[in-house]
Amino acid sequence: EYRLVGEATWTKVTGAEVINLAPGNYEVREAETATHKAGESVKVNVREGATDSSSSSSSRLLPGPLAPAGVTAQSESMIGKADGKILGVEKGQEYRKVGSTIWQPITGAEIENLSSGEYEIRVAETSIYEAGEIVTVVVGVGLIEQGLDAPTGMVAIAESVFGAKDGELIGVEIGQEYRAVGTTEWQPITSTKVTGLAPGEYEVRIAETPEHQASAVSIVKIEEGPSMFSDTDGHWANALIAQFALNQYITGYPDQTFRPNEPLQRKHLAVILTRMFDFEAKRDLPPFSDVPETHTYYAEIMTMQQAGIIDGYEGYFNPNNNTTRAQMAKMIVNVFEIPLQDETSFTDVDAAHWSYPYIAALEAAEIALGDNGKFNPNEPVTRAQFVAFLARALEKFEKQQKGN
Repeated sequence: EYRLVGEATWTKVTGAEVINLAPGNYEVREAETATHKAGESVKVNVREGATDSSSSSSSRLLPGPLAPAGVTAQSESMIGKADGKILGVEKGQEYRKVGSTIWQPITGAEIENLSSGEYEIRVAETSIYEAGEIVTVVVGVGLIEQGLDAPTGMVAIAESVFGAKDGELIGVEIGQEYRAVGTTEWQPITSTKVTGLAPGEYEVRIAETPEHQASAVSIVKIEEGPSMFSDTDGHWANALIAQFALNQYITGYPDQTFRPNEPLQRKHLAVILTRMFDFEAKRDLPPFSDVPETHTYYAEIMTMQQAGIIDGYEGYFNPNNNTTRAQMAKMIVNVFEIPLQDETSFTDVDAAHWSYPYIAALEAAEIALGDNGKFNPNEPVTRAQFVAFLARALEKFEKQQKGN
């Protein structure tokens, strides 16, 4: 039996075909009998006929059925594996991938071994009916493959010297990536080695691609290099001392020591500062009486004097004397042009002391931290302490250094 979609009344089919139908969508089913219920209906579309009076009605195919219903697609299991499926199809239908012109016959209830993409399904043309309407389904892209094994064969090269940050990873490959343990951002590897690495542990893996996930991780360690000085290993200022040495601001003694806990002599302070910065002459003063032109550091001391960084006392510089913490405070304030202050919390710095505004300035700038509320202005500053003071000043105030 059949009926026009939307109508309530079913009409009995009495032969192999139903004729004289108006265009529209029809339902056809096996009618109910005394022994079974009515079957499921199938929808067919009767299209309008051609209007060309010259066409022969006996040579035209009947309009094809509606697009197949209930067709589903199953994605590839892995990207590029071409094992996708289309399910819910039937014999007598055909399919093609969108973009192709060739229709493939369907011979069963599913189509196998499909690559990802869009596919068109329809009822195939017969000697009576035109090809049916098209339904489109999508075979999804498969999952990318699980990651590969962790890379091997890498060798870590330690820093050349402590603080150089010139460690290397060799035996790596293009297509891999690395990061320091504890960081989140992966860096691509573009050569057979990675250079300029600080000491520490690094993760290396094969990077993710459209075909596979990132691999498992290998961990390699860049070891610290040997200290440049024989007496700074384990010292609290070792890293700062190493950085200053690498920048050639300090050179230590001929016996390869730095003597970090010894007092800093005034002449060495002048040498270090002139290695670090270019100073312009701001005044023209006679040389210090105790620094003749033959002095090893005459040029450095004169540069500091003419730049207004050091003043000496009654025409003397006392180059071999130890530098007090108060004297150091004044020199750092002058070098970095830190604004003077009129208040400090250090309990051992008297407001009447000549260095009071300089020490207050260092405290306000968080360069001077003190010790249990004291600054010890008249105590000598050690060589390590001076490096630490300068490092904090450089961090707080921008000042162009030589070579940078």
